[in-house]
Amino acid sequence: MLPSLLFIAIALGGMFLNTYDLGELAFGIKNMAREFSLTLDATGMVASTITFSAIGGAFFSGYLTDNKIGRYRVFMPDMLFFVLAALACTFASNE
Repeated sequence: MLPSLLFIAIALGGMFLNTYDLGELAFGIKNMAREFSLTLDATGMVASTITFSAIGGAFFSGYLTDNKIGRYRVFMPDMLFFVLAALACTFASNE
């Protein structure tokens, strides 16, 4: 019973991180546009690029997980990359 609960928790954690990213985009896009002096067209391009990249990544990783190397071998490096990228953002200088 415990391994299945751990698997469910990890899977839901991945869904949470993806949803959190898109939610942060919704609240942060206004500040991002102001900080980088983006036009309305450029702001729309940034927001849509993030969404379309997620769709493309889902198709690519779906192919890898289902046909090539398995879900665990795709999911865990993805989570590791996400954590490392978040840490890099945390410690980035604000100059």
